[in-house]
Amino acid sequence: MASSSGSYKRMGAVMAGQLKANPERAARFNRLSEDKVWDVVVIGGGAAENDLLMQFQADLANVPVVRPVVTETTALGAAYLAGLGIGLWEDFSEIESLWRRERIFEPKMSQDRREYLTKQWHRAVARTRGWEQ
Repeated sequence: MASSSGSYKRMGAVMAGQLKANPERAARFNRLSEDKVWDVVVIGGGAAENDLLMQFQADLANVPVVRPVVTETTALGAAYLAGLGIGLWEDFSEIESLWRRERIFEPKMSQDRREYLTKQWHRAVARTRGWEQ
């Protein structure tokens, strides 16, 4: 276990880097599409519980990010399919009507800031290349 405040700061920096990696990937995919295919991103999973991460995702991708009430979407999807399989629901439209939005994170970051952070991210990634020979 870390015993100094410096160790905790380093650990925090590593965790921040991990959190920031996911939104950067989504933003990169969004930039790959000349037609900007995504008008909105719906997020699920444990990371969706993190408000800071969800806002950062919206800011970097420059699209609204929607968090559903139930974020454990894999388990929920399996349960929905099982219910559909035993006839609990007639079709997918009944299941779709059960979905609820908990919150929308709107992009707030300026284009200049988004470009700066993206550039810094790429610089950081470039510095990690080739460290192991």
